Order: sequence, then C-alpha cells, then structure tokens
Amino acid sequence: KEFAPKLFDLTSLQVDCNKKLNLSADETLKIVQTLYERKLVTYPRVDTTYLPTDMYPKIDGILKNLKSYSKEIQPINEKGLSQTKRVFDDSKITDHHAIIPTGIQASSLGKDELEVYEAILYRFLANFYPDCEVSNTKVQGKAMDHLFNTSGKEILSPGWRTLYDKKEDTEE
Repeated sequence: KEFAPKLFDLTSLQVDCNKKLNLSADETLKIVQTLYERKLVTYPRVDTTYLPTDMYPKIDGILKNLKSYSKEIQPINEKGLSQTKRVFDDSKITDHHAIIPTGIQASSLGKDELEVYEAILYRFLANFYPDCEVSNTKVQGKAMDHLFNTSGKEILSPGWRTLYDKKEDTEE
C-alpha cells in the first residue's frame, strides 16, 4: 500500500510548488499568504503536516462547501471519512495545524493562485481517498558470470492517485 502524501506544512508546500509550478519559496509564501487573507486556506506559516482530532467533525462541512470539486469529493463521500493517525494527531500539533482549504469557494483567482490553491486542495483530498495498492516485483538474473537486477511496480488499485491522474490529463 502507498499512502497519500502528508498534508502540507509551509516548507513542503514551497518545495512542491517549486518542483511542479516553478515558483520560488518567496513567491509561494506570498501566494499562500494571499489565499489565507482571502480565507481560502488555513494559516500558512506552520511546521506540521497534521490536523488536531477536534478538526475531524469539521472536515465533512469543508468538503460539502467545495461544490466546484464535487467530482473529486465523490469517492470520499462513497468511502466515508476515516480518522487516521496519519492525518489527525494532537501530539504533533503546536500552535497551528497543516495547511488545508477552509471550504470557502475560490473565485477570481489568478493562474498561480489557483495552482497553489489546488495543490493544497488535492493534497487534502488525497488523504481521505483509499490507499494506492501496488505490486512490487524484483527479478534477479544471471547470464554467464554477470548478475542482473531489475524491479518494477504495478498499480493494482490507484486509490488517491486518481486525483493526480485526472489533474495531469486535463493539463495536456
């Protein structure tokens, strides 16, 4: 099983946005600060990737308010929300929790703002999707005196990866 990537703290968001969107750490901070000021995401200057357990009852309301992402949220509604230690852990929280959407509908966002917002949103949703199930294969061969190793991975059930597959399909 492959678990979804952990929720974002500021550093992991900056790294992800640099890798995928070619934004500098400073540009990402400015954008996420703007999203926070517009009440679209939670407080951004955080160093944890967890939510407190008292957030669990609020997740359903956040999901219900994200109407323009209803297709992406549908599998979560079918599966039901689970309260796992990978997401909810009070012992890992200091002053603030991981960066997540607030449930307020995003409107009139610029290109970079929308991409950063959706990075946060998709990471949040992925943590409530089923795990990705994979089959790993390792093969060792020998030809004469030479050893050869190869490995492969087959996705049996994509789970949370379907969120990212759909997003990548629409970008082409």
